[in-house]
Amino acid sequence: HCVTVISFVAPDLDLAPELTKVRFIETGVPAIGRWLNTRLQFARLLPRPADESAFRVIAASALANGETRCQKFAEMAMQATAGVRFDVVQAHFDKALIAAEAVRQKCGGSLVFDAVEIPFDTEKLPSSHDMRALRLAEISREKGIASSADRWISVSGSLADGIASGLSVTRPSVIRNCCALRPTTQANRLRTDLGLSADCRLIVSLNSFRAGDGLEVVVDA
Repeated sequence: HCVTVISFVAPDLDLAPELTKVRFIETGVPAIGRWLNTRLQFARLLPRPADESAFRVIAASALANGETRCQKFAEMAMQATAGVRFDVVQAHFDKALIAAEAVRQKCGGSLVFDAVEIPFDTEKLPSSHDMRALRLAEISREKGIASSADRWISVSGSLADGIASGLSVTRPSVIRNCCALRPTTQANRLRTDLGLSADCRLIVSLNSFRAGDGLEVVVDA
């Protein structure tokens, strides 16, 4: 197989070179800079004050004109893959769906949606009214693309069950992104390595550390 990975920053993947040929395309800072410029232009157009309907109208216009961050990424992905055909295009989570669909339409291949978390989560919307309206407009487009995907995949059974019940879709196939759990006799190894007592309570978070995701509440507690 020949795999092409397109992202803002090249991921740290450990793929066996004798099995898979990987080409990384890193769009980097220019894509983010273009999105920031678009965000500023978008904000300057907003009436102050304005109600939610005004924000939704402007957000719909930005999406129609290809001015959102996801659409700018899709534009760069199309440029980076010009002249290349892919049999399968995988969208790594919901914000990659617009780009993946653009590449898929160009190639005529299959679209796989990799739902590594619960997609289209409205609890993680931006706080500002303008950017929230813009993200909701993107989500509406992304849901339409995801509904026509050839296959959904996810990384755990519980996540696949949550997606199927919460979004009323066929349960995604589970492809785990971790090794199988092996029995261990070193139950207190972490406490030992950290120099902690056996009765010390630990909380392990296997996730990104981002403001607003709730980790501050856990730390404070």
